[in-house]
Amino acid sequence: MTQHSEVQTQSDEPTTTSERYIASLWSEIIGLDHVVLSNKFLDVGGNSLRLNIILNRIEKERGVALEAESFFDPDRSSVFELARELDQALAAKPD
Repeated sequence: MTQHSEVQTQSDEPTTTSERYIASLWSEIIGLDHVVLSNKFLDVGGNSLRLNIILNRIEKERGVALEAESFFDPDRSSVFELARELDQALAAKPD
């Protein structure tokens, strides 16, 4: 069993609105068939061009800006962590 298949458990599926949103962006922009919470941006083919597209979409569609550095930080670049960051930015957003 490969490491990649080991992390793809049912509990690793995106469930919250933000998790599903980040996963859908990665699927569309990076071209992934399946995205799980433990996927990290650079590990799944993310790069600076794709990041720019993703950040612009988040700002346009959700009205918040995420830190680009988060996508390149191995401790903060998973779908799970980025969805948490998105949730925090949305919670801090003025009404």
